[in-house]
Amino acid sequence: LLLTVFGVLNVLQGLFLFFNADNLSRDSFPGASQEAINTAVLMHYPFSAAVATVGVILLFLRSCELSAMKKALMGYGVGVLLILISVIGFNSSGGVAPLPLVLANAVIMLVAFYGSVKAR
Repeated sequence: LLLTVFGVLNVLQGLFLFFNADNLSRDSFPGASQEAINTAVLMHYPFSAAVATVGVILLFLRSCELSAMKKALMGYGVGVLLILISVIGFNSSGGVAPLPLVLANAVIMLVAFYGSVKAR
């Protein structure tokens, strides 16, 4: 169930990032020049594809044995932890990541770690 939920969330998040790259860039870098915003928008496109790709991989892993699913959840949790660490650096460097997004990712990370240990 967790692989399905996380997979669908990642695919949806990838689509959201792709179609809202301009607004997200403007909100994340208040006061940035138009050239900087254009660069940020262009960087959102491959990032959005990477996020959606993780979602597709998670969806394909649903048919694996339980031990493989647990490893996938652990790996996903570690990946989300790395994203959270990078967001902290982003915010401390003048960027603005929305607090609800940071908190949602923290919850996702904890659930992934929990699922990787407790899944049956």
